[in-house]
Amino acid sequence: MDLGVCVIDSRTNVLSYAGAMRPLYIYRDGIRNTLKGNRHSVGGIGTNDKEFETQTYQLDDNDTLYMFSDGFPDQFGGSRGRKMKISVLNELLDQVCQMPFEKQGNEIELFFETWRGKEPQMDDVLMIGIKI
Repeated sequence: MDLGVCVIDSRTNVLSYAGAMRPLYIYRDGIRNTLKGNRHSVGGIGTNDKEFETQTYQLDDNDTLYMFSDGFPDQFGGSRGRKMKISVLNELLDQVCQMPFEKQGNEIELFFETWRGKEPQMDDVLMIGIKI
């Protein structure tokens, strides 16, 4: 299982993040900062030896956070019927990150549905956005 856990101390705006194969994106003034998760999943073979690093980050007012499942970049579609891949998702988030949140949600959903086209949805698709 791939996942990320994010905790924000609302008094200090300090974020703590640990991820299993999932990144956390933090946008500040339109610039993306990435907290990468560890390169192993939760569970599976060798579960007793896995450690997950907790990373901290000082948030500022107006930072925007994004967490998403692997189903988003793994979706098949586009003009060639191929996987979206993380680079396409990065471009999308770079374009919408400074829009009002409601518009971001609409743009992301429209993009995903347009990308998917007639292809079946391959996996769970989840994106969470948080505005500080």
